[in-house]
Amino acid sequence: MADRGRRAVLERAPSGAWRYPLDIPDVDVWARELDTDDGTDTTASAQGVVTSSQRYRLSATGKT
Repeated sequence: MADRGRRAVLERAPSGAWRYPLDIPDVDVWARELDTDDGTDTTASAQGVVTSSQRYRLSATGKT
């Protein structure tokens, strides 16, 4: 799931455009980056639970 989230936010098409645009009314998101990736926590993996934490930084301006 973490890989899917990362691709959804950061993946680009061959043209260089974002593969999955963030369509927000009156906002231009002009930069995206992975801010923090804490990796996975497998301490509860014996119970079938694995957690992962990622934080993204988006740069945006309002459209006028």
